[in-house]
Amino acid sequence: MAMTREQLEQLEHVLRPLRRAQADVVARAVLQLVDDSGSLQVVQVAVPETRPDAEHFQPYGFFSVPLAGAEGVALFPGGDRGHPLVIVMSDRRYRPTGQEPGTAGIHNQTGARVVVLPDDTVEARSESGTAAALATKADLDALKSAITGWTPVAGDGGAALKAALLALFSGPPSWPAGTSVLKAE
Repeated sequence: MAMTREQLEQLEHVLRPLRRAQADVVARAVLQLVDDSGSLQVVQVAVPETRPDAEHFQPYGFFSVPLAGAEGVALFPGGDRGHPLVIVMSDRRYRPTGQEPGTAGIHNQTGARVVVLPDDTVEARSESGTAAALATKADLDALKSAITGWTPVAGDGGAALKAALLALFSGPPSWPAGTSVLKAE
């Protein structure tokens, strides 16, 4: 049985608030200000109206203080524009590009970054782009072997182990002289 034009108009009238609320659930947000002083970061975003009190949720174990102009995704539970929740912020102005699949890392706006490469190498890269390997799987395996293969010597206070570890981790050849992953006491 087909609906009449009048019934369709009534249905449209009834559904209009639901459609509007559904459309207001997710929005692109542009960061304007950050307050990082509390237990949960609060940001001011344009969505397109300015919301000065959006809570910015970040993954456990990670933190950032994004710069004004960064973009994000804002959620409005139940379509209520009065309490925005920002779930992710990104900044296309500074995002490193051209990475190989499987690469992960952290970076900032200067270009400095820590990168985990698909071959298990971990690198620190300066803002100039120069890279220094922090650790490879072979380095970590060598560390494990040095520790598990060490036999305590009575009275040396662990000096033999410290010397072995310092010799093992004096840093890759590309590091400046005197740079070390482990520091002597």
